[in-house]
Amino acid sequence: MKPKIMRLLPTILVAVIVGILLVVIHPGFTGVVAADTFGYSDMSSDLLGPVAIDRPPAYPALIALAKALAGDQWATPMVLFQCLMVVIVAVLLMEIYRKVLSNAWIAIPAVLITVLAPGVLMGTANLLPELPLMFCVVVSWYCGICVLDYERAGLRQRRMYAVTSGIFSGLALWLKPAWLFGFAPLVGGVAVPYVVLKRTPRKAFEFACLMLVPHLVFYSGWQLFLISRYQQRSFSEIGAINLNIASMRAGLTKYAEGTPLYDYLNKSGLLPSALTLTWTDFTKFTALKDAITWSERRDPRFYQQIFSRNLIGYVTVQLRRVPNFFTTRPGGTTPPLFSNLSSTITRIYTTTYDWLWRPLMPFLLIVGIMVGLALRRTRGITFLSLLLISYACVTLVLLTY
Repeated sequence: MKPKIMRLLPTILVAVIVGILLVVIHPGFTGVVAADTFGYSDMSSDLLGPVAIDRPPAYPALIALAKALAGDQWATPMVLFQCLMVVIVAVLLMEIYRKVLSNAWIAIPAVLITVLAPGVLMGTANLLPELPLMFCVVVSWYCGICVLDYERAGLRQRRMYAVTSGIFSGLALWLKPAWLFGFAPLVGGVAVPYVVLKRTPRKAFEFACLMLVPHLVFYSGWQLFLISRYQQRSFSEIGAINLNIASMRAGLTKYAEGTPLYDYLNKSGLLPSALTLTWTDFTKFTALKDAITWSERRDPRFYQQIFSRNLIGYVTVQLRRVPNFFTTRPGGTTPPLFSNLSSTITRIYTTTYDWLWRPLMPFLLIVGIMVGLALRRTRGITFLSLLLISYACVTLVLLTY
């Protein structure tokens, strides 16, 4: 075999394994898309309709493409699209490990464990933008790492990677508004190593601009549309909704007295429940959340007043969830799309993720970061990766419930 083929063999092997397993899980690639609880299918027929005030157009546009290709059988290309994204993510992860490890073969188990996790496999069957978001972020991350590869990549290549990273960051924003400030860890993770390790601040500024501009183009393009069509100056109202609900679950409703949402809770008889709500009472929280209409949840004054009076309290309650972010068991109940596999295989799969992933993942993550920062050749890649992980943690912990 040629040396180049031998070098790519571990990556090819991973792609083949992941592809085969996805085919086994999705025989025929039909009838596996979960219920469209967030109306993405409806929005695909009217991308610029009223729902646009909450959700950017990228994921509905993908559904529209699937419908154009397959009509009523659009679920099949949607599953194929999302499975293909998983295969590409596996390939990119192998390439990232190749830049870090001297032997790429030892990265195969880590990549397989990552891309075959329950949440990822369920994402291939769900009608939700989380999996495409993961795909865009990983592509942007990989391109950012290639920008840092100044010893093997030429200047022109690194510029191309920087622009590509910014484009996929913008696409990620058009998938989920939570990625609004996702450019920060990408730009910072590339610029800082160029300043600190390479001592080339001009190059740091150049690459930062090349990554930032495409992201801002995506942001400004959609924002200008929202202003012109709906007179909405926020990128999405989902953020206000999430912060309001999270503030309620944190037990901070009392600080929002006098706001429209507070008055609604009072008039509808829900206020006593909201005032006594605690984070651990999930059943009570779910009943309260479901009783509040979607339109009433949009009140931005609710969370703004809470933050002005007790921001520290909100942050403190939410930050307590950080350990859960790293230790929650991902196996859970048997995913319904595993009905094609034997009960023994399914039990081994879920048990493995329940009992091995939880204790090992935080430990390996901490050790990997420490080793990566200690080694000069991996310091830049590790720093960029650490910033992205931190952004994901902060976003999920502070902006979700």
